[in-house]
Order: sequence, then structure tokens, then C-alpha cells
Amino acid sequence: MAYVKTDWKARQAINPNKYLKSEETANSVVLINAPDSITVPGTLFTPETMNHMEDGISQAHIDIAAEAQARQAADTTLQNNINAEARSRENADNNLSQAITAETRARNVAIAAEAQACQQRFADLQNQVVELIRLIETNIGPIPSLLWATDDGDYVVTDDGDYIALA
Repeated sequence: MAYVKTDWKARQAINPNKYLKSEETANSVVLINAPDSITVPGTLFTPETMNHMEDGISQAHIDIAAEAQARQAADTTLQNNINAEARSRENADNNLSQAITAETRARNVAIAAEAQACQQRFADLQNQVVELIRLIETNIGPIPSLLWATDDGDYVVTDDGDYIALA
């Protein structure tokens, strides 16, 4: 419930500091405020009025503390969410980097395997050509010189079937 403010009004009077004296003794005197007239009565200064003020002040402190605590909790939650998002993004970046690295390795392995398979097919074809030449020379006779290029260098097949490496 919202605090209802008291609108304090000052008492106004004609001759406000006039007092009546009574019951005077050697040690004490009773003074009673007795202005000539009161023009504005003012707000009564009572325990109820003062307790209302004290309750309002107390509730304001409670509300301020609760708001400060709620803000701190919200700040902590926000910071935790920011940290979690940062960790999530970092993990995603790491996972992506690992996936790219794994894909690159897999492609390199596939390329190396394909290159090796090509080299083997080429070597097999070279051997088949050599066997074919030998078979032809065995059954038909010598073949005129041929130039044969390989990964190991260039060779010439002579009329008598020898293979000579070219420098």
C-alpha cells in the first residue's frame, strides 16, 4: 500500500508565545500556552501521526532494500546469461573449427588415396604397355624405337627391346 503523506500545517495565532503561569513553587512552574487567538489550528502532533510517519519511513527502507536486492539478482541473472551465451558461442566456434579441421583432414586423406590410386593405375598401365610390347616383339618382332615418359623419367625403347633412360 502506498504511503499517504500528511500535509502538515503550522499553527498560526495572535500573540503565539503568550503563556499563563500556575502552580509555581521554589523548584517548578507550570506554563500553559495561551495566545490571544488561534487563526489556523495546525496539524495535531500526536503519537498516531508520528507512528504513521515512522511506519512510512520504515516501509520505504524495506522497499528500497527489496528493490536493491531485486536489481542485484537481476544483474546477476543477466551477467550469468551473458556468460552462458559467451560460453555457448565459444563452444559453437570451437565445434565449427573442429568440424572444419576434420573435414579438411578427411578431404586430404581422400585426395591422397585418390592420388595413390591414380599412381597405381598409371604404374599398372605402364606395366601392361611393357608386357604388350614384349608380347608383340615375341610374336611379331622388334618394334621401332618408342619414347616412353614416366614419373621416374623418360625412356626409349630400342629396336632390340632394351629400355634406355634419358637424362
